[in-house]
Amino acid sequence: MIAMTAIVGIRDGKRVLLGADSMAVEGCGSKCVDVPKLWNWDKIIAGGAGPAHVLQAIHFLTDAPKGRIPKAGPGLTCWVAMKLGPEIQKAAQCAAKEDGDSDQWSLLLGIRGELYELDCHGLAYRVSEYLAVGNGADTAMGALYATAGMGPEARAELALDAASSRCIGVGGPHSYMST
Repeated sequence: MIAMTAIVGIRDGKRVLLGADSMAVEGCGSKCVDVPKLWNWDKIIAGGAGPAHVLQAIHFLTDAPKGRIPKAGPGLTCWVAMKLGPEIQKAAQCAAKEDGDSDQWSLLLGIRGELYELDCHGLAYRVSEYLAVGNGADTAMGALYATAGMGPEARAELALDAASSRCIGVGGPHSYMST
């Protein structure tokens, strides 16, 4: 099953809000699935776009971070790139090795009020205000831009609604998680 999706992340002061759709595409049809696209590792929230089997491997095979997570700032960015990122990459590679795919995926991470993206190529970077990933990302990004000034929950809902109305494989119900 390939999880086509829209994941949105909004950084609002000292917290991060993630939102996700519930749709997946298999063969010629799409359906609502009970495969979590948002999850929590102790003090980190994550949302993933990509094949369901890879996201499940990332979710269940990545060890929750042990020890102290650095404070927000350059030390946290380095920690995401050098400590957490490789753990996530290792879990994703286990799923890819199982079926021989070179699967494309992307995660949004909320950590200590900061928003990060980590992708299948190992790139990890801090996001200043908002970002969307998945095949509904372009539409969701337009909605996030157009709703600047609104509260994060309303922005996320409108962005996911816009992606659902314009993108095959994106649909409700929507789920949310915040730091």
